[in-house]
Amino acid sequence: MQAHKVLEGLQKIRQSRRFDPSAIDLVEEKLVESQKFEFDFGDFPVLTEQEMSDQIRDLNLPYPLCYFSIPTVGGVLARDHEDCVLVQPFIKHGEQVGMLPQSMPLLLDKRDGSVCCKSEDPRVQSEWQNPKDDGIKVVVGLIALVVRGLAVLNCTNVHVVDNPPPESLNKKRLRSGKVPLFSYKTLHIKAAVRSVFGVGSSCERAGPRLHMRRGHIRRLSSGVSTWVQSCMVGNSKQGMVFKDYKVSA
Repeated sequence: MQAHKVLEGLQKIRQSRRFDPSAIDLVEEKLVESQKFEFDFGDFPVLTEQEMSDQIRDLNLPYPLCYFSIPTVGGVLARDHEDCVLVQPFIKHGEQVGMLPQSMPLLLDKRDGSVCCKSEDPRVQSEWQNPKDDGIKVVVGLIALVVRGLAVLNCTNVHVVDNPPPESLNKKRLRSGKVPLFSYKTLHIKAAVRSVFGVGSSCERAGPRLHMRRGHIRRLSSGVSTWVQSCMVGNSKQGMVFKDYKVSA
């Protein structure tokens, strides 16, 4: 959810008087000041607890104050705070933004890779002790997307592209009293020479039949991380792997 949508949602939340107006003022101010990114990665990544912890330990914000938009889920406002990253999640509800009790400010502690709730409300603290809580699952899934996106951003073959809003459209929005659109950054893969896997290669041994390899981060022996694009690999002469998926509502 892009920042202007969050600001519009916060204006409605302010009218409901369910939250401290001064806290909303501060969040709005930080949203406007932040460097904005859009991470369009689709569904939640499957991260184990250990993977999540490891990636939080290596977490580095590209700017001291950032907003990360996840179109399918919501967004996260994040800033550096000593050895931690302080985050404020926003959950998407249709075209509006929502504030779950579980999504109060959280600390991503880079010292031990943990996620800590900063709310002083004992009910919220109690809910955070139950990892099966639906609200906790949504918030943790949203943070996992941001953590995964930052890991991709740090890959050597990934670069950032600025996407400024049309000036004429912003003038029109301002005249009508709407929140202006903001410039945001997206991640792009640098063009590279395609790899060819022949019979007997390590990739072919791992899966000899032709199959789809999902995009993933690869850490090289030098310690450098690089993003590997999804592609077809394997030996078509050995057959092809097809996958069927069962979808349930």
